Amino acid sequence: MDASAHPRAAIPYLTFSVPAIDPASWVADLGSAAAWAEQDGKPDAPRVLPRRPDGQPDLDGYYKMSAPDADLVGDIDGFNVWNDWIGRGGSLSSVLIAYYYDGNVTPNGKGGYRRRFRSFLANQIGSLPQSSGQLAATNAVWQKRINRFNDLFAAGAMSALLTFSPPARRQWRFTPDVFARFLQWLEDGARTETSRFP
Repeated sequence: MDASAHPRAAIPYLTFSVPAIDPASWVADLGSAAAWAEQDGKPDAPRVLPRRPDGQPDLDGYYKMSAPDADLVGDIDGFNVWNDWIGRGGSLSSVLIAYYYDGNVTPNGKGGYRRRFRSFLANQIGSLPQSSGQLAATNAVWQKRINRFNDLFAAGAMSALLTFSPPARRQWRFTPDVFARFLQWLEDGARTETSRFP
């Protein structure tokens, strides 16, 4: 939430044109998995995973390591609570209670968590499933941000020294895969949520 409130970051994020929210949220979780898979655990994976029998990296393993469900739920809840706070005002504690608590603190008596996937999609991604044109636009925007985070992540400690000439943007091989997996997870979550909390 602090990164949402202060989107402009200092060096090295500024040098790479990476907004403060990306390293603090799901963009970094997905990007780290993509970078680790492409670079055999570099930089700084908790474990370097062996390649699969076909010689391909263990993208599933790196994704589970970097973007477990609990981490992603925390990320999307942060966005949702921030949007609720901006929309309704008041104290942060009252917004948190309204989000996580079922009771008479909200007009319908239902906590905002019951719509976490639907709210996140509506405010951050757009409703799913999308038409092919909408999906292409969504993919282009978010994959560009994930890729640029990956550029910064891969530069590691050296990124702080690159104050004037960061490396050129590159297309990371597994970014489309991790983003597609994230979208599917969101869509599955929204479908389950809709059936449980119409």
